[in-house]
Amino acid sequence: MQNPRNSLGNMLIHKERPFLLTSIFFLLFFQAHAQAQDYNTWSGHMQITINTSGLGLSGNVINFPLLIRLNSSNFPFFSETKTGGADIRFSKTLSATPLTYEIERWDSANGYAEIWVKVDEILQNSSTQSIWMHWGNPSETSESSPAGVFPTGNGFLAAYHLGGNVNSATGSNNGINDNSQNADNGIIGKARSFNGSQFFQAGDLQDRSSGAITFWFRPNSTFNSSSTTQGIYGKSTDNNTNVTLSLRGSDFMNGTGSTGCIVTKIDQNGVGTTYNNTTTTSWNAGTWYHIVWSWNGSSDSLYVNGALERATSNSVAVTGDQSDEIGRSYYDNESNITTGEKYFNGTLDEFRIDHQSRSAKWNKLSYETQRPDQSVISFSFPDNEDYASWLYHADFVINTSNSGGGADISGSVYNFPLSIRLNPTNFTSFSQTLTGGADIRFAKSDGTHFPYEIERWVDHATNNNLDTAEIWVKIDTVLPQNSTQYVRMYWGNATAISRSNPSAVFTTAYYYAGVWHMNETPAGAGTIKDRTANGYNGTPTNMSTSASISGGVIGKALEFDRDNDQNDYIVLPSISTNFTGGITISAWMRYHTFKKWSRLMDWAENTYNDDNIYI
Repeated sequence: MQNPRNSLGNMLIHKERPFLLTSIFFLLFFQAHAQAQDYNTWSGHMQITINTSGLGLSGNVINFPLLIRLNSSNFPFFSETKTGGADIRFSKTLSATPLTYEIERWDSANGYAEIWVKVDEILQNSSTQSIWMHWGNPSETSESSPAGVFPTGNGFLAAYHLGGNVNSATGSNNGINDNSQNADNGIIGKARSFNGSQFFQAGDLQDRSSGAITFWFRPNSTFNSSSTTQGIYGKSTDNNTNVTLSLRGSDFMNGTGSTGCIVTKIDQNGVGTTYNNTTTTSWNAGTWYHIVWSWNGSSDSLYVNGALERATSNSVAVTGDQSDEIGRSYYDNESNITTGEKYFNGTLDEFRIDHQSRSAKWNKLSYETQRPDQSVISFSFPDNEDYASWLYHADFVINTSNSGGGADISGSVYNFPLSIRLNPTNFTSFSQTLTGGADIRFAKSDGTHFPYEIERWVDHATNNNLDTAEIWVKIDTVLPQNSTQYVRMYWGNATAISRSNPSAVFTTAYYYAGVWHMNETPAGAGTIKDRTANGYNGTPTNMSTSASISGGVIGKALEFDRDNDQNDYIVLPSISTNFTGGITISAWMRYHTFKKWSRLMDWAENTYNDDNIYI
């Protein structure tokens, strides 16, 4: 986002949806459950819903390593866990059937974690399947088991997360690095960068008549028909026994596919040679792509971003007695104008080598659950709190009628983020609450818990007239033409901990790409927080700390000063979301003066002047 001007508060960017009221955020699937039994010594429990409806999976997927990304928005409880997430556990149901998991990264200081959970069966076309995560048990030690999630019995030969090293999660076939470098900005945590002369070895992996190579890659420069061949994976014994997976350049000979594609080759001495290729022939610099090459005795298939691009009806086995290599391939005089090694120039992440082929449903589910803007996984928290333990409550009426200052709404509004403002006039009990409003809760008239986020909570120590709070409460259904529906707020529980959870109110599953309250003080990279699970945090440019003002429509806001030619704006990271279904941008704004080319937002596909959106 570039060159917005003047005051801006509570900005939202989300994909097209059928209804918009003032400011709309998102919903997490919420269900009420009883306290766990086998996990009754854990203080925290989170339900993880796996929604495969709409993916078009051809059947259930067995023994699947499911990626769980946590951040401070969808999991605001890092402080309740042990160091390194040692006390977290996963289970198939709330009370039983533990699930094997691996913690790839646990960074509680910055509020990030990536965890792989082995799910015995993920159901096709299901919106209700769920697993559970538990935390908050100081007596427990870590049970993270990489080899349990990626066992050789499930087809994995090597699984390189590339999170700071080239070790394999399988417990064997650790890589031997040859100058490849650690990269902090991977698609899943950290990754591995290659500069065109670096690689690492996996060792001489077993011969395999069936197999798969799976990885994410991001080229440093756009690769197309004018580029020179780059090797991503290879295994070469001699000119008659070799395997390559390459970006096909203008110097590549024989084989199939057009220049610019990904081309694969298996050459088995005395048996034959098989080629395959993608139909995609251009790969943009800085863009992540998910690739799967899968083969067995009767087929050879290539997938890009979860979709099958090309399949052939035959294949030969991978054989040889030399090392499998990542980041380069060896080319004989049948494949390339110049023989020898060709290296990859870019970044690789989550590189796997399997000794069994992977199905279309496996590959589709891998892409859809690993992409940063995934909408398969959502999080919710059980309502296992007895509000009889809270001393006080108050009701807030939602008037949607056409009288008494009502909103005059003609139809029901679902999963609506209701803004509740507290001040000394409508709430005189700030002194009865815990610090930061940690003990407040919201429920509907039948006692069902509502997810909420505290945007701001000020309980002034000496002047009650300065007490104020802004809270977002996700209402499952706002009734039309109604003046009696209410939300009940509870407070007054000295043992309660905060359950404020932004991503339970602003969900990607309900089409939100990003939500920015604009209530932070500009202080450096990533300080303008996105409240969705996407984490598209903005970086203020040419903005001083005085840009944060108290006079916003909802709490604080940010001041943009074009009048004094400050050229101040906020830059968002690349938003990896498909907007083909439409886009809605909603914000509160207040102009000081209107000037030519005063823009609220610029959105560019690239650094040139095409494919831009100006507001």
